[in-house]
Amino acid sequence: MIGEDGLIRMRTARKRPKAVWVWVGINRSPWAARWVNYSDLWAHPEVCIEPKDRIDSLDLRFLVGLQVHIDGDDTTERVFAAHLAALKAGAKEVFTLHNGELIFDKGEEYAIS
Repeated sequence: MIGEDGLIRMRTARKRPKAVWVWVGINRSPWAARWVNYSDLWAHPEVCIEPKDRIDSLDLRFLVGLQVHIDGDDTTERVFAAHLAALKAGAKEVFTLHNGELIFDKGEEYAIS
């Protein structure tokens, strides 16, 4: 997984982003690795679950109580597995897109852009 270190530091400092973007695949990995360098983006950090990662064994506790947006260029099965893992970790709301369509959602509000 890429990008979670800055988010974990943020959460342990009792700070809370407006929403977290989770990408499943490799397309966004360079951005996920650099978001922490730009303080104006801390409100919407990004994490990338890599193809080598076993989603069922990832520690996603940094998502507790947060609004989460999931998308990816990986298979529908892996994107859905990330959706379930975010819910299991205690995310407040989870919006999951795949191939440009909202296919899985939980929650009532969309993140402020």
